[in-house]
Amino acid sequence: RWGTILPSKSARELSEELRKSLIQRMSAAGAVESLQLLYSLREELAKELAVGRRIPDEIRVLIAALSGLGSVDELKSLAKRYSLLITELFTARSSVSTACTLAGSFHEKLIQTAFDQAVMHLEEEGRKVPETPWTVLISGELGRKESIFGRRSSFFFIYRESAAVPKEYFDDLALRFMAILLTCFPTLGRNLNRPSAFWYGTDSEWSEAAAAALRGEERVSKGKTGGMTFAGMVETLADMRAGCGDPEYGQTIIETGRKQLAAAVSSELFWQLAKNIAALPVAVGIFGRIKTIRSGRNRGCFDLKGLALEPLSAAARILALSSGGTGTSFTERMQAIISAGNIGVALADRLLIAYEDFMRELIRLELAGSQEAGGHFFNPEQLTEEAKERFKTGLEDVTSLQRLVHQQLVEVEPA
Repeated sequence: RWGTILPSKSARELSEELRKSLIQRMSAAGAVESLQLLYSLREELAKELAVGRRIPDEIRVLIAALSGLGSVDELKSLAKRYSLLITELFTARSSVSTACTLAGSFHEKLIQTAFDQAVMHLEEEGRKVPETPWTVLISGELGRKESIFGRRSSFFFIYRESAAVPKEYFDDLALRFMAILLTCFPTLGRNLNRPSAFWYGTDSEWSEAAAAALRGEERVSKGKTGGMTFAGMVETLADMRAGCGDPEYGQTIIETGRKQLAAAVSSELFWQLAKNIAALPVAVGIFGRIKTIRSGRNRGCFDLKGLALEPLSAAARILALSSGGTGTSFTERMQAIISAGNIGVALADRLLIAYEDFMRELIRLELAGSQEAGGHFFNPEQLTEEAKERFKTGLEDVTSLQRLVHQQLVEVEPA
């Protein structure tokens, strides 16, 4: 389960459900078929138990090994080994929460190791880190802790501005840090409006960049790329959490961004953003049918990320922000919306189920290398009838969440 909203079942309850299901199936089969069923069940359970114990242990060994790495090649090799292990784990046991939790732990340590290596390279040249607070903040998929590869994640290296701090050192450190990150996140770039971006600078520069974007400006600072759009900055600040560095300093930067966000909630730009999110297309028609592409190579499919996950994530994010929520994960946002009385528990439970269903299929598409320039195309016909019905219900619940966004944020005059 994603969190504590959905009631979990005890091992005894699950065992009893399995026992009843087996009795029903065996009563309709002969002795030979019943024995074959029991033997196959035992084999599958043994396989899942073995995978469920071995691979997490191996990933934890990799995480521990990251601390002692001395070269970029070693880092790249461990990242490749992690990729193979997490793929094997998810293929054998498609638990979204387990895979994403392990992925979060691995990538947090990887980011710390990449930064340490950048520092080490400068130390080998006789250059020491100035004694000033710094932090690396992450946003996007890794910020939400909901990814196994973190390919659509952004990184922000921020340090305290001071007359005694040599800016040239931090410029060099940031560029070397980015170069190391590129070996594990090859789509990383300096364009802040890309899904995977890298930014560095002082705390005052970041605060000014955030403030400019939240005013609707896309300011360009010297030596850096253009600024974010309003929507991009809202998403970045809402998803942002500390990766490594001084934890207190990092939290201060995050809280400053949260205050800027809170001030922007009453703006007309926020109202317009809510209006756009409430109108994002979802892959379900007015008669409850899943809308798919009718012709071409993706016939019978739809973009799972663009027409299911993104509308759901965006609606949850903006409702949580307006409800005062500060959590970055989907579960934390649902809890914040419930606490504010802005959603019913039943709908929140169904949305959590839908989110995990969508994420499971998205991860499968990513592992299969099915991403295309136009999106992640998913064919709902590959599901069982029961799973397909639940998938369709999940899409309908996304539109219900969008209606809540419209009712609570759009049908209100902006300040």
